[in-house]
Amino acid sequence: MIRGTASAQFGSDALGGSVQFLTNVPALGVAGAAALHGTVTLGGETGHQGGMGAVLLGYSRDRLALSGSLSARKTGDYRPGGGVDSHSAITRFLGLPSDTFLDQRMPETGFQQRAGQLRFNWAANPDLLVVASYIRSRQDNANGWDQILGGDGNLISELNDLQLDLGYLRLERLDAGWFDRASATYSFNIQREERVNQGGNGNPNATIGHEPERTTVHGVQFNASRALSTRHSLYTLQF
Repeated sequence: MIRGTASAQFGSDALGGSVQFLTNVPALGVAGAAALHGTVTLGGETGHQGGMGAVLLGYSRDRLALSGSLSARKTGDYRPGGGVDSHSAITRFLGLPSDTFLDQRMPETGFQQRAGQLRFNWAANPDLLVVASYIRSRQDNANGWDQILGGDGNLISELNDLQLDLGYLRLERLDAGWFDRASATYSFNIQREERVNQGGNGNPNATIGHEPERTTVHGVQFNASRALSTRHSLYTLQF
């Protein structure tokens, strides 16, 4: 967590600071020995009758490390506290508790999600490190509950094909000319989704709107640092 204004480094939304979520870089192994490792994670949830699973495999040598993971999650319909949804359209428009006509579980609130990740870590020489990462995630069958029976009473509020592709390649070098350390990074971020809505508070003749969206962002960053004394250092950043 970085407190204080950080917009120049992390973008205009970082007025009060920023929180960094950093995924693990595959650890390098010991000289002369290769290692293969893996983990399996399984879990279940009773509140919405769902489950998840993940598999991680990794390979490492003294100068090279690779890792890959696959994960999936399926969530059933959610159950509100006490089985009663206080924001239900039945409560808003008729003044009745939601369990008068509906089941204790809110229909069409479940979803499923799948994700995969590849990581690469290579020490090209004692002063140069190459790191690469690619993540892909997709979520299907999600609905805006607050727009349908959970609130406005509309007939359709779908969020389909929610996808993310995120990758980067970073070079880090020690003793980079006048600087003690320097790094250069290229990244891309692609997000897709389609919103399908039918408003009109339950009017079956209301227009059904389809709003597919795609956002693609490419980024380049360079930074370098040098210790000027035991108490001062110089840091430069460029985009």
